Amino acid sequence: MMIKIMKRPRILLIVAPSLYQCAKTAEAWGLVPGQIENFRNVTRAIQLRGVTPGTPFISIDRKSWVATPEGYELDTALDVVQRAGLVRIAQDDDLANHRAYDGVPLREAVAR
Repeated sequence: MMIKIMKRPRILLIVAPSLYQCAKTAEAWGLVPGQIENFRNVTRAIQLRGVTPGTPFISIDRKSWVATPEGYELDTALDVVQRAGLVRIAQDDDLANHRAYDGVPLREAVAR
């Protein structure tokens, strides 16, 4: 008997200081917030712990995050894990793995 091992799709991180901004980020990248599969909203720096190396993420308007202490913490933590190679900016092929992706061209991430 042969067993087919199916690869789990890579999780997509949606990073923003609030859940409302996470939903707006998903919409800006062409994803339908209520219909996305295999994603995780990250609204606090501590939620970036234990991320698998190479995990894709999306975010927008990171420059405005530093207006609050929590946003500053999240921006700094995201910058550190991105430089360490634990997360990377999502590409079109990452977004195509999500059922609700409607083929909108890749939006450039606001990453430093």
